[in-house]
Amino acid sequence: MAKGSLFVAFVCLWLAWIALTGSINPQELAVGAIVAAFVAMVSYKLLFRGRMREKFDLKRWGYALAYVPAYIWAELKAHASVIYLILHPRMPIKPGIVRVPTKLQSDFGITGLAN
Repeated sequence: MAKGSLFVAFVCLWLAWIALTGSINPQELAVGAIVAAFVAMVSYKLLFRGRMREKFDLKRWGYALAYVPAYIWAELKAHASVIYLILHPRMPIKPGIVRVPTKLQSDFGITGLAN
């Protein structure tokens, strides 16, 4: 087990936890450290498999950065579409209930099919 890569995975995951929770409460920091340590131990091989030179290839990071604006634009268009449907006075969609024949018996299975 490469302790350096495990530590880097832990730090990255813990910083992501802090960024997502938006809190520096000591209790949340402790829980985040525990969760980050567990996830780092389980998944560090996925994050640090192969040579490190491949991980920090500038061409790969360039592609990733070029993708971000396209993703944000698609996300904004999707949100605008939903806002339009919500605020449109005539509601240009026709919602309805559809009956689907199934052999599912459990509530979990039916809910999964409905989603």
